[in-house]
Amino acid sequence: MSRLSPFLVWWTGIACRRARWIAPAALLAAGYLGHYAATHLSMNSDTGSMLSERLEWRRAFLEYEREFPQLGDEIQIVIDAVTPEAAEEAQRKLARRLRRRSDLFESIFVPGGGAFYEQNGLLYFEAEQLDALHDRVADHRDELLRLERDPTLRGLADVVEQALRESDSPNRAVRQLLTPLAAAVQAQLQRQPFQVSWREELEGRPATRADRRRFLIVRPRLDYAQSMPASPALNEIRKLAGSLTGRRASGVRVRLTGSEAIEHEALESVMVDMARAALAAILAVTLILYFGLRSFRLLVASLLTLVSGLAVTAAFAAAAIGSLNLISIAFAILYIGLGIDYTVHLSLAYAEARSERSDHATAIRQATERVGGALLLSALTTAACFYAFLPTDFTGVSELGLIGGTGMSISLFFTLTLLPALLTLGPLQIGSEGRLSRGSAPRASPLSRIAQRTVDGRRHWIIGVTVVSTIGALALIPRVRFDQNPINLSDPGSESITTYRELVRDPNTVPLAVSTLAESREGAGRLISQLEELPQVGSVLTVDAFVPEDQPQKLTTVESIAQLLGLPAERRAVSPEPQEQVSTAVGAVQRIRNDLRLYADRLDERDETARRRLSTLLKRWDRWLEDWPAETQVRLVEELEQSFLGTFASSMEALRRSLTARRFGPDDLPEDLQRRWIGRDGAVRVQVVPTEKLDSSEKLADFVSSVRSAAPSITGIPVNDLESSRVAVRSFRQAFTLALIAIAVMLSMLLRNLARVSFVLIPLVAASVLTFGASVVLKVPMNFANIITLPLLLGIGVDNGIHVLHRSRAIRKPAGSLFATSTVRAVVVSTLTTLASFGSLVLSSHNGLASMGRLLFIGMLVLLACTLLFLPALLGRSSSARSPAT
Repeated sequence: MSRLSPFLVWWTGIACRRARWIAPAALLAAGYLGHYAATHLSMNSDTGSMLSERLEWRRAFLEYEREFPQLGDEIQIVIDAVTPEAAEEAQRKLARRLRRRSDLFESIFVPGGGAFYEQNGLLYFEAEQLDALHDRVADHRDELLRLERDPTLRGLADVVEQALRESDSPNRAVRQLLTPLAAAVQAQLQRQPFQVSWREELEGRPATRADRRRFLIVRPRLDYAQSMPASPALNEIRKLAGSLTGRRASGVRVRLTGSEAIEHEALESVMVDMARAALAAILAVTLILYFGLRSFRLLVASLLTLVSGLAVTAAFAAAAIGSLNLISIAFAILYIGLGIDYTVHLSLAYAEARSERSDHATAIRQATERVGGALLLSALTTAACFYAFLPTDFTGVSELGLIGGTGMSISLFFTLTLLPALLTLGPLQIGSEGRLSRGSAPRASPLSRIAQRTVDGRRHWIIGVTVVSTIGALALIPRVRFDQNPINLSDPGSESITTYRELVRDPNTVPLAVSTLAESREGAGRLISQLEELPQVGSVLTVDAFVPEDQPQKLTTVESIAQLLGLPAERRAVSPEPQEQVSTAVGAVQRIRNDLRLYADRLDERDETARRRLSTLLKRWDRWLEDWPAETQVRLVEELEQSFLGTFASSMEALRRSLTARRFGPDDLPEDLQRRWIGRDGAVRVQVVPTEKLDSSEKLADFVSSVRSAAPSITGIPVNDLESSRVAVRSFRQAFTLALIAIAVMLSMLLRNLARVSFVLIPLVAASVLTFGASVVLKVPMNFANIITLPLLLGIGVDNGIHVLHRSRAIRKPAGSLFATSTVRAVVVSTLTTLASFGSLVLSSHNGLASMGRLLFIGMLVLLACTLLFLPALLGRSSSARSPAT
């Protein structure tokens, strides 16, 4: 390294002599390039683009996407309601409103909705369900037809009176009305929204969550001119959905998930978190620098140098790549944490030289001689660690590697150019006693003094503990876990993530299925036969799965129901006037109450259940009539009619539409459904659903491997998650190996001494192994975001080792002088600034960034211990003089 010092001294000398124009020119250029970056650097939230398209499984996915472009970039709208009718109505209204905004949405797919399903929905019932519906309609035919003619409380009173009049025995129709009627009255008393589902009453079973849930699949038109391309579409959906959920009694809940919603919220979270983290990092670094440098002039010069280099690095990213991904966006925090190290070392070396009564020019020259070579080697090794990711298939990290590696060169350039120029314009002043006027002379920090006493007194103990700890951590490496689910990187509290996870747990949805393509339906049939034999496969779906079985038998039952109901009942032609209608409704309530009291007297002891229900209803009704004044009763009666009979008319209309069902085949299915299963070039989509939940990496790998044995070109979320994790782990191993080799080669070439190279590498390897072990003990799994951490720690760690080794060989002072030098103080200060910078990521709501911050924070603490304790203990002569560097 000593042979490089003359050139570096010459370079900083030019910066000092031309400071009056170099400093303004550099700052102006940085400002212009910063503006260029702000206007040209965009964000790319597509996680798929972070992996190379050369991968075979990625090519299969791209082929699948080419056949079915409408299946990508989707927003999934999940609608939940208190009744199936409310969910369907919300689905229908929202779909109609979204279709009016063709400028924002390319397509709107309504699963299970539309005229086709309204006509043929009964054919999708199980035969037993359809038979139960038939029996229900047969038992209550007369009551249904009467109520259909007048679906009001007046009509209900007529039904109750007629039922009681026609039979001396308890009437089943009346008894079955008691439970929903009692529930409606109770809801009125408690002022709670309530809606009787007449679909449940007709089918004779309570609605399941699947019955009360509907979906809309929307493909937005993405506006890439905006930093958030899906933002206009998502905002419009939320605006339109607000009118459905804003009413107190609506009972409708609308949530958004799907690839675009997840990526949008992840991008939004990352951008907000990164802005906060960058601000926190700058503030923390400024505070640490103020106490570490103990000079306002050094602080300002260092910060200006740091910010200028960051602006130029961002401009390079804009020109070379054009966009940041969810991983490479962390370059700003990494640059702050790493770039400040170079300015800290040169600033403290300069302050140390000034404290020795050297004039400014001499101090700059001495500082460059002392740390310049180490700075150059540090920049080269750190850049090599970043560049080690370039040849990997993990494009997201390789882009960060390109930006980070180039950023280290930019940081070194500004440290050796702008910083000396700024210090020349505002040099540190010497006091009358030869001390810096602001007390900036470097001296051992408390941490350095503790480290010195520990090393001097317990050198062999430190080496022994480090070796034993490293061996123990080495044994933990097989237990390092990689979290292969990219969903876990996002903010766990975001709507899209919570909704997605709920759907994954729902047995009625299949978000974790895989798909493949068959050339024809015949080929799909043969593939299905092979797949269904696999124990890991629960079901296999094609477009044919949407054609119900046993249609002739079901149509016979449907025709029988149609005959029972006959033609649609005629409604009363004349409705009462509004005032008359109110009094009629109130009177109807009184009639029903009186009829039920008479009915109660006719029940015998054998009808204990009916007696109990009726007694409860009458008690509630009495309380209802007693507690509220007449004007309030009128309003409550109207609400009661709506809550009890509000869905009756629409349910009967829907039932009658479904009684016109006709036999159909695959070619008769709705066109938008067929397009989701038959590709643009005729390929048939085959979807494979697993037998059990893929809640572990072992199950996931087993399922994918098993299906691949029959269909090699499968794709889908399980395949993407599994293969992405393999690429990430392979990229990490490749990058870690390349970085270690590059560091070893550069150290060998520049240090030209195997012992010196070993002094740098041994603590570095120990720190890496200990970081692995700490990640296991502290339960911090590796993932797609923090996978870059350990190769990056190699670069950071080798910097510290180079500085300590370089300075220890150049010391001419008496015992103990190493820990009192500006180098050790700079190592402490730079490590603290890096800890503060990386630590700001820990507070991120985005789990990926937070995990990166946690692992970097842990690794930096380990590196600091290895640099201040283990390396000096290995050197073994921290208290003795050194010969000059050669």
